[in-house]
Amino acid sequence: GISGYVQEMERTALPRLTGGTTTPAPGRELVRNIQQGLIDLGYDPGPVDGLYGNKTRLAIQSLQRDAGVQPDGEASQKTLELIQKRRK
Repeated sequence: GISGYVQEMERTALPRLTGGTTTPAPGRELVRNIQQGLIDLGYDPGPVDGLYGNKTRLAIQSLQRDAGVQPDGEASQKTLELIQKRRK
């Protein structure tokens, strides 16, 4: 059923294509932290669910543009560090 599907999705890190290279999908905890940080800064990444979706990517890009950083939309440790700097 649906719960089995969700559990399988949580266990499986799917690769993501960016700029012609394959990189592992960001961890759910990292994405959750980024999503919460975006909300705290007034951006709308959608629900804090740890899933890297289109709303999260767009919110990251908005933050990056506002911070004068290349807007790649990546859910990365670098993005989390940017959020932490902007909180201060």
